Amino acid sequence: MIPPKRKPQFVDLAWVGGSAGREDSQGGWQSFVGRTKTGHRILDMGAGLGLSRARLANGGANEVVLQDPSVEMAAVDIHTPIHEIGSDAFTLVTAFDVIEHIEEDWAWLANALRVASHSVILTTPNYHVSQAANPHHVREYTPAQLYWMASRIGTVLECRCGDPVGENISPALSPAAFFDSRSPHLYIEVARGREGLVFPAG
Repeated sequence: MIPPKRKPQFVDLAWVGGSAGREDSQGGWQSFVGRTKTGHRILDMGAGLGLSRARLANGGANEVVLQDPSVEMAAVDIHTPIHEIGSDAFTLVTAFDVIEHIEEDWAWLANALRVASHSVILTTPNYHVSQAANPHHVREYTPAQLYWMASRIGTVLECRCGDPVGENISPALSPAAFFDSRSPHLYIEVARGREGLVFPAG
């Protein structure tokens, strides 16, 4: 498997003031997680404007803590980077359209799995559709590349695809169906260990 290439030039949103690049564009995905994952203490990474709180909390079904690296994002609770957060501090870590902004993506995901005692949920654009055109993205992933990284670091529990906002989300997909997806957005849930679906070596 050839990993995605890091773009030579991108604009890091952590150092960009205001709401630019932080629009409310993942609401459906956030609400979906809030409905389908309950009883959790959730850390939502890269929460920006803080609009995910109520969606993930789902009327009190989950406790939610919001993180963003930018100190200008006053709606979040903490600005602590993932590698400085204690192991098992949360049961679930979510990152909606965040991993494509991370330079050290493998290390970031490994730390997220250390922090989350249950699992980590990611959404990200599908490179087959978006072609890494966003100037704020370090890299983007094909479904196979995202699955390969996740399965090398942990265990893939579930894969889905859908539109960018999350208004039309697929049922859980087999790895083969996920790899073939040309939907604009990807969703993957990952846990520690290797007891689940395993991507073939190569």
